[in-house]
Amino acid sequence: KLSCNAYLRGRFGTLADVEPPHVQAVLDTYQHLSPRSLELIKTYARMVFAFAVERGYLSESPVTRAVTIPKRRRKRKIRVLTVPQFDTLSEILDTPSELDLALRTLLLTGLRVSELLALQPAHVTQQTLTVEQGVESRYGERVVTPPKSDHAYRTISIPPVLAVRLLELPPRAFLFNTGYTAMRDGITRISEANKLPKTNLHGLRHSHCTYLLAKGVNVLAVSKRLGHHSPAFTLSVYGHLIPSMNEGILAALAA
Repeated sequence: KLSCNAYLRGRFGTLADVEPPHVQAVLDTYQHLSPRSLELIKTYARMVFAFAVERGYLSESPVTRAVTIPKRRRKRKIRVLTVPQFDTLSEILDTPSELDLALRTLLLTGLRVSELLALQPAHVTQQTLTVEQGVESRYGERVVTPPKSDHAYRTISIPPVLAVRLLELPPRAFLFNTGYTAMRDGITRISEANKLPKTNLHGLRHSHCTYLLAKGVNVLAVSKRLGHHSPAFTLSVYGHLIPSMNEGILAALAA
């Protein structure tokens, strides 16, 4: 139902005028989404038009075999911070500002933004942080949702200095009042002011992962920490970004 509201409502106009190319055009506008999401959207469209046929509004459904799931656009190159840049940004964000604390939490935990904004006081202890929900913004309000996948349910260790700061935040429904837009603009401003590479909020998650791999942390541990479905996925996305991994291969072969 949510997918139907988000992606289909108001997209087709008069039912009787809709033909397969129109449905295909709508799907093509969402080719940046995952194949699974596109399949869901197509399924909802099929159900909607099947209902219209059943009620006699249409003679046949425009969602035919000719309507296909579009191929995804090539992903943009992942940009990550180097180890020194990561450490520099962490120090810069170590301020009393709640905005800086939110950004530093993303950097030091690798959380998705939706996971960070869904954190509640009960999710934080002196040693750990528990991820068990996400949020969506609906009409300006945060609405709690399940995590992205079953693998996203996790409890991770956090630095004591970060835990202290999080536990000092005032009690309220959500740990952070800071919103997405403020954080997005904040990381852009801070990066430019300190001559750090341009990054975005999800780039902090990417940098967290590559930082741990560059430091020699076991890939299985990194994969579980980020809520990935497998270590193979983690390596396929980030392995080529860690020069030290190739150096290790050469050193092993030389021996």
